[in-house]
Amino acid sequence: MSGVRMSDITVASLELADVDAIVRYWHESPAEYLRALGVAPEKLPNRRKMHEMLALKVAQQVAPPTILVVKVKGESIGVHELTHIEVGISAVMHAHIWKAEHRGKGFGAVSYVKAMERFFEAHGFRSILFETPRANASANRLKEALGLAPCGNGTIYLPIMTSPMETTRYSVERADLPRLVARLETSWKPKTGAPRGG
Repeated sequence: MSGVRMSDITVASLELADVDAIVRYWHESPAEYLRALGVAPEKLPNRRKMHEMLALKVAQQVAPPTILVVKVKGESIGVHELTHIEVGISAVMHAHIWKAEHRGKGFGAVSYVKAMERFFEAHGFRSILFETPRANASANRLKEALGLAPCGNGTIYLPIMTSPMETTRYSVERADLPRLVARLETSWKPKTGAPRGG
């Protein structure tokens, strides 16, 4: 994608048209890529079950969203998802960009902030947390590019993971958003380097 501007990068509610892309990401990504994320492919719900679960989320759009789709020039390229939700208090936010050619382009820096804006508005959280695997250098660099400082270490575990992973923790409060937006507006530009994993 050439000539991408910040305004071309958006987040949107999950639609049925996005469900197949999510299922393909989890079931067709190389096993070594998933294991590098700490995910055990054999623990994933099968395709049919995953499709049913995601379709149910689409049908429940009246509820505050827990998945937002990342779009660049209208094309869906990934998702931001919430786990470990404490109602009205906090949640852990994750990012997955489905195809290698869209990774490492700077799209995530913009979509992270836009997704946080939506999640704060919808859920009334006090904070959004990131439990970023210490081994994922590119994901930690992205947090640094946003101007986020680590606030501790932790571990994260989900049923699809191979084992608990050691993480660097970042925390964003709603009052931090204007600073993050201002930083993006003054420093962001799309990258043209080779795609990165993670």
